[in-house]
Amino acid sequence: MFNVLSILLLQVALLLGATKKTWPIHLLVIPIIIFLIGFSREFGPDFNDYELIFSNYGIAQDEFYNFGIEPLWLFFAFIADAFNLSSNTIFGLVASISFLMRYAALRLFFHNQFFFVFLGLMVFFLFDFVIRDMGQIRNGLVSSMICLWIALQIKYKISYRLNLFILILGTITHYSFPFFYFSILILFKINLKYIVFLALIAISIGLTASLFLENLLGNFYLLNFDKILIYSSSEFNQKQITVIPVFIIISILICLIFYLFQLPHRELFLKIYIYIIAIFFLFYSFPVLSSRLSSGLTIVNMFSVPIIINWFIGKWRHEKQIIAILLILFIAISIILNFSSFIKIYGGDI
Repeated sequence: MFNVLSILLLQVALLLGATKKTWPIHLLVIPIIIFLIGFSREFGPDFNDYELIFSNYGIAQDEFYNFGIEPLWLFFAFIADAFNLSSNTIFGLVASISFLMRYAALRLFFHNQFFFVFLGLMVFFLFDFVIRDMGQIRNGLVSSMICLWIALQIKYKISYRLNLFILILGTITHYSFPFFYFSILILFKINLKYIVFLALIAISIGLTASLFLENLLGNFYLLNFDKILIYSSSEFNQKQITVIPVFIIISILICLIFYLFQLPHRELFLKIYIYIIAIFFLFYSFPVLSSRLSSGLTIVNMFSVPIIINWFIGKWRHEKQIIAILLILFIAISIILNFSSFIKIYGGDI
């Protein structure tokens, strides 16, 4: 059960890992806690399905041949069957693997700047871990793979063979990986001004199409949040829910901060967040598709938010930073609201 004790242990371990000397404790304790949280998982839109798949290899094979799961998940079901492991053990194992990939991505991106790594992990746990890893197990693992690949792309010149290996591994984990893989590659190569131009066209087309389609139905509301709520970051089974649609708002705010101020990797993050916003509104008439395609890259928050926070700490005395204070506070509050709302929907004990 996702309970208070697990959260408290997680926070204590994070605090212990905030300095270089205690970081080995961090790396030892956190994966164990993550495993226990994953092991005790009892909620989420796909929990019952994957509990059945990991408990019965025959059902896993049927799902695979009917294109219900990718090869990696069939492999996990095979491991569970071969070694007589419970579905809870697989949940815990996958959660730990996902965390270790996120940790590796942050270390590659920030190197030995442990404060940045600490902040990045906080963003991951507050925003992505519950909604992705505990919400959709496949989504969570592939998101961590994308983070690791992005860090490698930014910091190192990856060989063709390694790129191909990552593409294959990501594809057998989740069908969406190639879309995000090639999207990032294109963003790396295209000039920022062309991305802005194309984004404006995409947003115009999307909102115009939404107006046209909704008028046909006689029920158009400009920026109808009911549509944004469904599948905002994870699949909520089309339930009537009241989660605040924070991911697109946070993306707009972070994009604004990188536009207004000269921050590290400014151009890259501007490209990514402009792309997120453009994709969201381009497919606005199709909320499931819109949110799935756009929210997939908000995983870079664990890189961008630490950069913003560190910059703010160093610049807080300047009067012009008042705007940044308000934006950062809003981002933090939104993340917390998103976290608590998700737990309430699935009846987790917090």
